[in-house]
Amino acid sequence: MSRAAACFALLLGCCGQITIMAPPSLQQQFARTNGRIDGATCAFGAPFYGDDVLGKLVYASSKGQKHCSAEDYDLSGLDVNGSLSGEVRLINIVIVHRGSCPLTRKVQIASDKGAHAVIIVNDKKSKMTAEELHHLPLGDDGSGADIAIPSLLISYADGHALLEALSDGEVILELLWKVPSDHIVQVDFWMTAGSKRHLMFLKEFASYRRKLNEVLLFQPHFQVFQIPTMATSPQHGVYNQLCSDSSGTFCAEDPDAVGPVTGADVLEEDLRQLCLHQLTKVSRPSDRLSGTREVEFASGYWDYVEKFADWCTVDSDDPETRFGDSCSYQLMRSLSVDVDAVQACVGDSRTEKLTAERDNKAWSPGALRINGWRYMGMVDAELVTRAICSGFIKRPWECNDIVRPRDPFVRTIDKGPQLANGPLVVVGLLVLIFSIMGAFVMASSSLKSTARGLIRDEVMLEVRSRVDDYRQMDSGGI
Repeated sequence: MSRAAACFALLLGCCGQITIMAPPSLQQQFARTNGRIDGATCAFGAPFYGDDVLGKLVYASSKGQKHCSAEDYDLSGLDVNGSLSGEVRLINIVIVHRGSCPLTRKVQIASDKGAHAVIIVNDKKSKMTAEELHHLPLGDDGSGADIAIPSLLISYADGHALLEALSDGEVILELLWKVPSDHIVQVDFWMTAGSKRHLMFLKEFASYRRKLNEVLLFQPHFQVFQIPTMATSPQHGVYNQLCSDSSGTFCAEDPDAVGPVTGADVLEEDLRQLCLHQLTKVSRPSDRLSGTREVEFASGYWDYVEKFADWCTVDSDDPETRFGDSCSYQLMRSLSVDVDAVQACVGDSRTEKLTAERDNKAWSPGALRINGWRYMGMVDAELVTRAICSGFIKRPWECNDIVRPRDPFVRTIDKGPQLANGPLVVVGLLVLIFSIMGAFVMASSSLKSTARGLIRDEVMLEVRSRVDDYRQMDSGGI
């Protein structure tokens, strides 16, 4: 692989690593990689970041449905507490075949049967090599929020070798998820300010961020898109609810459909948060970081986002506590933030900031990168912190205070936003959808306010539907 290709692969996604511990005959088959098999990590569930976990491979033959139903295979003898090997308790690593249904369904069924991790073997007809496969983005079809175990996809050849060895006896594997390391860790998080799940993640992550304020760089980003056909549409009012103006240059998803909060309101909150982060970040000099990048910490921003989700809710009936500028500035004043400075920043840099956010797209809202690498798994504050702490060349003492070894038998519950899925083609889908809707709107001569709200709702439903269709394809359902 060329240097450029390697860099691109790093940016694409997470590589889960399997190491063969036994039997020696299987290790010998993978001698070229020192007994290692690389796989593509699924975007749902909870990988074991920073921990080496040992497990026993478990398999039950499918009755014809490719492990897509609970009745399709039998693991009734599986102990949910794992199995002992000497003094070590091994987790259950269930291996299944890809195809016929979404990956989320396969993993959830295996989890219900007692799996602590799942390995999915790619389809025999796939032409993807193991090298290509382990950088493949594996999405969530929308049903992965309750999945609390990690899973990864490996090539058919590698999976076949594991199953052949398992037919002859016990197979012991080590699972490890690695993060590219640096002296300090850079985190980039793409969100929409109207998403309760994204805001709740920031609220729960704030205490970890403060603890890591001398060794962590954090940059918020916001999902802004464009509707190019809206400039020629006679029905600007409908799209003014999604966009900053009738040109359709800067738009954001509407968080409450026909409710009072609009995509335009979300853009304004995006700007306030960007300005607050910019105005309150302060350099944090440290002797430990000599010769590396300077660390900055925006205390005012983190105080704000820690409270914002509870103070300014989208569904509030009171305009003073509803998502919007009035509630936002009240919260800032309660935190002694210079509101005039934030307002001036928003006014002076509006176009510059929105253009930068629109042009700096991630694969979807809720995306998170650590040291330039695409984080995979549920975006849970504790799990993300584990991944961050595994990304230091020398683990700082702060991580020892806030991260403890994870018990692989205790399942992590998704309390925050799932990692949103679907690559950059989603942006193309948005443009296509809005172009279609634009033609429909131009054919309508009179739309009253109620109709405008209904059309706005239908637009967002169509966006979500098209994205879900893509995710279904991406997650192995076909």
